Amino acid sequence: MSLSSLTSPPVIGALTAGCYASLPAIQGWFQNADWVVVKGANLAAYGLSFWAVSQPGRYDSQAKISGNPTSPAKATDMDRMGTGKYGRTLVPPAGWAFAIWGPIFIGEFVMVASQAALMDEGDSLAPLIRSITGPHVLAQCFQSLWTASFRPKYNNGYWKYLSALNLAGIALSLSQCHEVFASAENISTKDYLVNFLPLALHFGWTSAATLVNLNGMFALGQNVTAKQVTALGHASVVAAT
Repeated sequence: MSLSSLTSPPVIGALTAGCYASLPAIQGWFQNADWVVVKGANLAAYGLSFWAVSQPGRYDSQAKISGNPTSPAKATDMDRMGTGKYGRTLVPPAGWAFAIWGPIFIGEFVMVASQAALMDEGDSLAPLIRSITGPHVLAQCFQSLWTASFRPKYNNGYWKYLSALNLAGIALSLSQCHEVFASAENISTKDYLVNFLPLALHFGWTSAATLVNLNGMFALGQNVTAKQVTALGHASVVAAT
């Protein structure tokens, strides 16, 4: 079986549904697991996500090669979702906003690497790490599924909204992480910066990116009118506030 068949819309759709079905119980996944399993799960989930994001072929790869199209015929789908002349959506992704992925990926690498190398089961943060491991692992799974679904071959019927569903899944998973560490007491600044700030950044970004992605996919519809695109854009702004 080829990698292409494994990333087909029905397969990724089924995996996405499975991840959503897991959401209600994820905080309890690693409460009684061996500590080495907890650390290994966080490290492996990050590694999977990092590998998936590095694979070419997503819509945002088009932005790097299309430049400034000179006619509608030369505009890519990403151009139609963007801020340029041929953009249709009212909620386009600003190019500079993607710069946040650098701090997120570097921060999460430092997080999982420091936990794996330096943190033992008797550490005062260990109970918090256990509580956020399930949601973190699931968020990275959703991230990997997003990289598979944010591609031109998904621009077919309702499959094109799968990428927005996966972004929403990341945000929902990380919201559970955020709930755990935001309510905790006596976390030092250093511990927060190393173990929790990267997840907070990831949570905030994907919460906004879900609406951006949804609007972009909607704007790609061939039978979607400018009035409908505008209505969804205004509704998204209201939802975001």
